[in-house]
Amino acid sequence: MEALRIEYNGNAVTLAIPKELDNTLVHAIRVQMNEFIENPAVELMILDMSELQTINSTGIGMLVSMKTKCAAAKKKFYLLKPFAPVLRTLEIVQLDSFFSIVESLDNILPAKIQQKSETV
Repeated sequence: MEALRIEYNGNAVTLAIPKELDNTLVHAIRVQMNEFIENPAVELMILDMSELQTINSTGIGMLVSMKTKCAAAKKKFYLLKPFAPVLRTLEIVQLDSFFSIVESLDNILPAKIQQKSETV
């Protein structure tokens, strides 16, 4: 299993999803996201999907669940740069408009923030 990279940007957290999304990684993402949802200092959660090659129903279910939990907790949730086949899958299942999909962090993160990274 590839490592999940986490970046902290002020009140925002970005989880960088590696090329392959297996069930173990889905579980790790759910655990991390639930911790961030419960953290009052975190207002914005971003999944960087630029390296993710494919996504299956388990991964899609995880995305829907995370978006729904974020909305219930009044937190923003974005998908960053989904790789073309992943974006196409979201379009096929008609979820592309359900998610806030961005190509860059420039419009959603403040310009001057302190960044910290870790790998789990």
